[in-house]
Amino acid sequence: KEQENDCLKEINALKKQQQEKNNQLAAKKEKRIQIESNKKQQTESGEEKWSKLEEVLEQMEEELEDISFDEFIFMKDNLIIHIKNRREKGGYMFHLIQIIAALPVKILFPAKFYGKKNLPKGPCIIVSNHTSNTDSVLLIINTWEKKYFLAKKELFKNKLFGWFIKRMGAIKIDRQSSDVAAIKQSLKVLKDGKKLVIYPEGTRTNNANMQLGEVKHGASMFAIKAKVPLVPMFISRKPKLFHKTRVYLGEPFTLEEFYGRKLDSETLDASSKVIAEKMNELHDIALNSLTKKD
Repeated sequence: KEQENDCLKEINALKKQQQEKNNQLAAKKEKRIQIESNKKQQTESGEEKWSKLEEVLEQMEEELEDISFDEFIFMKDNLIIHIKNRREKGGYMFHLIQIIAALPVKILFPAKFYGKKNLPKGPCIIVSNHTSNTDSVLLIINTWEKKYFLAKKELFKNKLFGWFIKRMGAIKIDRQSSDVAAIKQSLKVLKDGKKLVIYPEGTRTNNANMQLGEVKHGASMFAIKAKVPLVPMFISRKPKLFHKTRVYLGEPFTLEEFYGRKLDSETLDASSKVIAEKMNELHDIALNSLTKKD
């Protein structure tokens, strides 16, 4: 009887194991069927979208016959940016305001930008001297792609104005403390393939020759953490009504030699020094160019 009971127990255990295997196989089969069904739906949805796109392209074909290759490339690049901004909250509003404000801003604060081609595709940090609150406005109006700016928290005191500048790309930062939220948001901007604008002096400078002040650690910290290039920018003067301001964009550079290093004061000092050198180089080039023009 003991042997018979043992045999029954073994048989029941084997039956239980087999049942568990059967259940697992059934679950896998059901999951596979669900995946195949989803793929089929996605394929049908993709084919439907492609069919609609073909119809639109056919309608556009006649209109595009007289467009040059350069014009086509320009349209294509802006279409890609437009599609990306559709997915971003406030994307439509940003470009709508950009278009509406372009004419009055260009009349009131005319600006000439040099070196726009130096702005790389994808993420980068634009580091610029800071002359006034109009600096960011000039960059927004004179370059199409949306950019993000670190803005002092005092600008957000008025809720309506704060809401507006946030939609235009402003990231609120408390300059008196280590603002973790602003740091995370800025790194996310770069991770998402967008461009961040930083005024590394941390304040406005309007001396005789627009000499650069002390460069703070923020720009180098973001560039090293995100491993993105930096683009120096130099604003030749404080923007004034009906006076042309010249803005120069230098060649991009990286801080690769500091990647992977501990972000202590020594590393941040050395990397910020590199940024200052690149900005001063552009400053000298711009002043020489202005002297020749004069």
